[in-house]
Amino acid sequence: VKLPILLASGDQRFGMPDAAVLSKRSFDEAKAALAPVIASAPIEITVVGDVDENAVIKAVAESFGALPTRKLSDTVSADVRTASFRSDDSPIVLTHDGPQDKAMVESVWPTTDDSNYREVIGVELLKDVMNLMLTESVREKLGDSYGVSLSSDMSDTFKGFGYLSAAAVVAPDKTDEVQQAIAEAAAQLRDKPVTADLLARARNPEIEKADHEQRDNGYWLAALAKAQSEPDRLDRIRQKKVILQSITVADIQKLAQKYLQPGKLQKVRIISSKLATTASR
Repeated sequence: VKLPILLASGDQRFGMPDAAVLSKRSFDEAKAALAPVIASAPIEITVVGDVDENAVIKAVAESFGALPTRKLSDTVSADVRTASFRSDDSPIVLTHDGPQDKAMVESVWPTTDDSNYREVIGVELLKDVMNLMLTESVREKLGDSYGVSLSSDMSDTFKGFGYLSAAAVVAPDKTDEVQQAIAEAAAQLRDKPVTADLLARARNPEIEKADHEQRDNGYWLAALAKAQSEPDRLDRIRQKKVILQSITVADIQKLAQKYLQPGKLQKVRIISSKLATTASR
């Protein structure tokens, strides 16, 4: 809960505030904030699956369509859509209340928002390539963890904001070793192109996933949720496989050089609160 806030330079919108802050809020405040939204904000309805189209239109017309006229768009000021990634490069150390023999290390690099869809796909493949590399180095060679979890989060809300992270659950005495392995994988990706075979191993599951997604109602609910307010994003559904197949090893290296810079790296360590207490004595 705390880490996303810290990575967003303390922006409380990226997590949950402390209990002391939450306890001071009231339902009256929530009502005041939500009332204008409930009264007039745009409503976008998505229905997927094996349905009777005319029956759906009739049901929506008789329910949501019978509401008083609402706004057709929701304008948000540019300053609200602004967030900044943490610039302090000192390590982030947090604690957990779980077993003493479990720690987590995480390495996080800032990226950008998701406005360039080809770059979104490219960073996803970069993440998948790095995942394969770290599975070999951290799990198979070092035996320090069951595996490393990679994720890429490129915002569709906050301009220029996003990050790529690599995290692993490890023994407390292996944190430095695993973070070094992550840094070495990033350096390899920056310094030379990956092999065509490694890129294919990363790409093929993504292509299979793209095929599978389009047979799933859950995917279509998410993909079509803003079909009216952001119709240009429908092209992404059509373009995904073509873009996946077009990404080259040179593209992966360029993205690594652009985003996996050691000077931008945020190092995170989460250890047992019992160990932290012992260390402070």
